[in-house]
Amino acid sequence: MKETPLSITTETTPEAIVIHVHGDVTSPGSVQVDEAVAAHLHGPGLPVIVNLSNTTYMNSTALSVLVKLNARAKSLGRQFRVADPSPPLVRMLELTKLLGDR
Repeated sequence: MKETPLSITTETTPEAIVIHVHGDVTSPGSVQVDEAVAAHLHGPGLPVIVNLSNTTYMNSTALSVLVKLNARAKSLGRQFRVADPSPPLVRMLELTKLLGDR
């Protein structure tokens, strides 16, 4: 199976900072996701949302990064959430409670 290249874009709206993750997130890509999100957790108080609608695969390292970022956001009093996961990611994110009460 060929890996889909990872790209990360950030959009700031009046309501939130949305980080769009496209492609496969493997161990090297998880560092990029961590850096992209962490850069916004120490800034202004807008909620930080990681949009995974175009993420086709995520390994356990990437999942652990999202769990760690969620904990970091809570410790900083920041709102953080994962949004719109692609179908292959839903169950994994539900098990880690990153999707809240779905």
